[in-house]
Amino acid sequence: MAVLSRPVFFMLALAAGNAQAGDGFYPDFQKLSAALYQQQPEPAACRAGILHDAQRQQVLDTLNAIRKLHGLTPVQYEDGEQDAVMQTALLMAANGRIDHAPPPQWRCWTAIAAKTAGASLLSGGVTAANIAFHTPEQDIIVWLTDTEARSVAGIGHRRWLLDPFLKRIAYGRVSGAVDGRNQSVASVLKIMRPEKTAVPAIGPELIAYPVGDYPARFYTEGAPLSVALMIDAGTKSGNAAVDFSQTRIQVVPASGRPLRVSGVIADNRFYGLPNSLQFRTGALIAGERYAVTLENVRVQGQPKTYRYWFRITP
Repeated sequence: MAVLSRPVFFMLALAAGNAQAGDGFYPDFQKLSAALYQQQPEPAACRAGILHDAQRQQVLDTLNAIRKLHGLTPVQYEDGEQDAVMQTALLMAANGRIDHAPPPQWRCWTAIAAKTAGASLLSGGVTAANIAFHTPEQDIIVWLTDTEARSVAGIGHRRWLLDPFLKRIAYGRVSGAVDGRNQSVASVLKIMRPEKTAVPAIGPELIAYPVGDYPARFYTEGAPLSVALMIDAGTKSGNAAVDFSQTRIQVVPASGRPLRVSGVIADNRFYGLPNSLQFRTGALIAGERYAVTLENVRVQGQPKTYRYWFRITP
């Protein structure tokens, strides 16, 4: 099974309105964005600003609430990376683009920002007269649902967030005027995790999305369902010995026939755990209990069957 030599991260685009300035399409963007900061960012002047501690805490609390639903241990916030993630968010906002390898020709480029971009989840990079405001919590949720990923037809953001080996993160967000007419916004989540851990990673063997009673705020209609397996809690690479290529998937609602499964993608790339199965079932009914069966999952060459259930709850 192929192993990548370095982690690969993903980019996410956020929607922007095309209304003219002053039309009031998103009239509260500036006011709501300003409330996020202890010191206001100024993308046009290459100043990153300072996020309020409450916003960083919101990111940490949201991610850990999600990880708890999956039986995963909480992550810690890495304060020492705050300047780096803010520089990286500034770089993306100032240029109205996101890139994991931003060139030195970009405005506000710094070596630390460019390096951090290659080790982070990115979103935004939108410049427009009108932009929809979103909270730091919504950044995490959109990365989790992964319905808007534009760089790959996959769930790379989710896989990093639900990585049982993930230990520490840092979050940066820059928004503000880039000229007399347009606003810009970009968000960055730096992922820091070791390949090996002195203490084994803690979590279930099966890491599914969604699983169990799953709050509706962490699910978006159209989001692909997914499964990863942690068969080696000591080393990340040991989890590559999973083969979903011949797996048969059945999703059965409590009230009816099996759903039609489509969009099946399996791989062993190192986006979080190096094994992943994703699939779609069409619209799900809130409150309905769904039983999922995965037959012929090859684990270290041996066939196994896995079963779990989920229900989208208020």
